[in-house]
Amino acid sequence: VHMCVSRPSSRTKTNTYYNTDTIIKFDRVYYNKGNHYSPSTGIFTSPVSGVNVFMFNAQLDGDPNDTNR
Repeated sequence: VHMCVSRPSSRTKTNTYYNTDTIIKFDRVYYNKGNHYSPSTGIFTSPVSGVNVFMFNAQLDGDPNDTNR
C-alpha cells in the first residue's frame, strides 16, 4: 500500500501547535494506491491487519522563526 500526500507550501505565518492527539489532514494527494487514505477525514485505513510502517519526511523553508519538534 502506498500513498504520497503533502500540505500546501504556501502557508500563513501563524504557527500551529498540537498538544493533543490531532488528525492532520493533507490537502494534496499525489498518489493513493487502493484509496486507503481519506483526504476528507485525514484517516488512513489499513487493508491488512498487523504492524504497519509509516515514514515521514519534512522540508523546511529556512525561516529562522520556524520551530520544529
